[in-house]
Amino acid sequence: MAKKRVAIYSLTCCAGCQLEVLDNPELLDMLEHIEIVKFPIAIGRNEPGPYDIVFIEGMVTTPAEIEIVKKVRKSAKYLIAIGACATYGGVPTIRNMLPQREAESIVYGKETDHISSIKPAGVSEYVKTDYLIHGCPINKEEFSIAVKALLAGKLPRAHTHSVCVECKAKGNRCLFWEQICMGPVSIAGCGATCPSNGLACYSCRGPKEDANVEEFVMLAKKQGHSDAEIKGLLGKFACTARQYKRYLECLE
Repeated sequence: MAKKRVAIYSLTCCAGCQLEVLDNPELLDMLEHIEIVKFPIAIGRNEPGPYDIVFIEGMVTTPAEIEIVKKVRKSAKYLIAIGACATYGGVPTIRNMLPQREAESIVYGKETDHISSIKPAGVSEYVKTDYLIHGCPINKEEFSIAVKALLAGKLPRAHTHSVCVECKAKGNRCLFWEQICMGPVSIAGCGATCPSNGLACYSCRGPKEDANVEEFVMLAKKQGHSDAEIKGLLGKFACTARQYKRYLECLE
């Protein structure tokens, strides 16, 4: 059986998710079934589509990148967004809380006419994605599971529960009342890595589909946390997520 043609594209990002792919101990076994024909950070090949599977890391921040994701979508049977930047826009979407020119002037100074950037957004804002692998960076095991499912002609099963479920399964004590933990409203799949090590979840994977953000905000305020603190957490990785967006607009 012919190997599946796989491409890994990179938009505006830190390349951390691509490094996780390279550091995946199962990658060599995968190469028995896939042929990586584009992966700029790792190999010199840069073959055009069509592709069986495309993994794309990074957020869309320029008009040129909009055209890239549209072109990639047309050439890919499956398009998979990997990492916080590609799924929801990642940390740089924090700047979306400010007017575009104001945000640019903070970084580049008063002269911004030469800047061609647009508001950062995830890939799904512009094209249909077939699956999202969340996280900052992605989880190696989750990437492997996705590849195996796609090789079988199926989409991986998406996580639907919150990080709290994984915390309970591990027997962790609840950190919500000690710190402002985002576990109740964040999508699972990380294995509750941060809470398992005594650190509150900060929602690097983004919100679960039916996240009860209203209750989360109310309880966080009861704990004495300010609007600015709550807004900072909701907007840190997923400013463009519809589950968080309307609360970001309401908080001071």
